[in-house]
Amino acid sequence: MIEIKNGRIYFYNTLKPDLMVLDFKCLSAYVCPACKNVLRAYFVGSIIPESLKEYMEKDTMKYAYEMGNTQGAQWLALRDHSHKECCRWEVVGAMSKGIENSVKSFIEIHNIKIKDTQALMTAIGTDKMPGFKRVFDETGADLPMLLFKESDLLNTAGMTFEKKWELLRDLSKTIDSVLRSIGMHN
Repeated sequence: MIEIKNGRIYFYNTLKPDLMVLDFKCLSAYVCPACKNVLRAYFVGSIIPESLKEYMEKDTMKYAYEMGNTQGAQWLALRDHSHKECCRWEVVGAMSKGIENSVKSFIEIHNIKIKDTQALMTAIGTDKMPGFKRVFDETGADLPMLLFKESDLLNTAGMTFEKKWELLRDLSKTIDSVLRSIGMHN
């Protein structure tokens, strides 16, 4: 398991009590509010990828992280597909942080042409836009990152497949519609 607590990052496995607990100073970390997995972390210390596998209690998580070194620290990131498999929330823009950068990445990735980008940023920043979640840096050192979940954008309960497909096929139209319904633009 990987846990962030009191400015430290901990690696441990409750199923292997003989495995030494590792803890390092955490410089920045993001934890998914839905599944509680560490999405990204930067820390002062070193752990090799093969050793990291030993700390994963679930077999599905053994290869879920990628790791690297940068500017005297180490980073790890949960692969996007691994995160979507466990809770269906997608990280918006691999390296985008802050609402403005994340929304720009989202618009580019999904080829969206909405009428009022600023309204979308405001709605997300005030937690009024369904389907988006801000994830704050656990250490308070960096800007928040953004998560997106298509099925939470609209309440599609009771809709036919065709209607759901029409709404999710054109995210530009759907986002404009949601922004109007929450009173963020005309």
